[in-house]
Amino acid sequence: NYEFELVANYGIAITELRRGNIDAFFLATQNQYRDRIAKISDAVLINNWSWFYKDKNQVDLSAPQFKTQAKIGTLLNTNTQVWLQDNNYAITTLSNDVETLVEMLLADRLDAVFLSENVFLHALTNHANENTQIASKTEASRDFSVYFSNDFIAEHRWFLDAFNSELAKLK
Repeated sequence: NYEFELVANYGIAITELRRGNIDAFFLATQNQYRDRIAKISDAVLINNWSWFYKDKNQVDLSAPQFKTQAKIGTLLNTNTQVWLQDNNYAITTLSNDVETLVEMLLADRLDAVFLSENVFLHALTNHANENTQIASKTEASRDFSVYFSNDFIAEHRWFLDAFNSELAKLK
């Protein structure tokens, strides 16, 4: 038997894992801190971080002035925001809503949106007549996996291999 519980953030999930209240958490990217307390599975999905821009606009994503002069939007408090900041991009719009970013891009109020590909494409489906105007370029891909606690793996040594084997069958 298993249960799923939605938690507010990874910090809570890690605390619950350390306390032994949960056996695993997902979807997660790999990092050294998590690796000390849990074992990561093979990738469950791949998350592409992509640039979206209007096809008619000649956007040169690699131009130095793009970082400082382009009107760029992304979601507030997301990994894409952190990536843009860490890579010295000037962010024009931080939104709580993907739909707002799509509408701003379509209305030429933004030059580009940087976001998780599936999130943006899902919001774009609400604009079926205009979605052919949008071009994209993937900037980075991140594997998302499941972390299983070291205690759980110690009790069920066979589990991670079996889990990864089942994942491979799905691909």
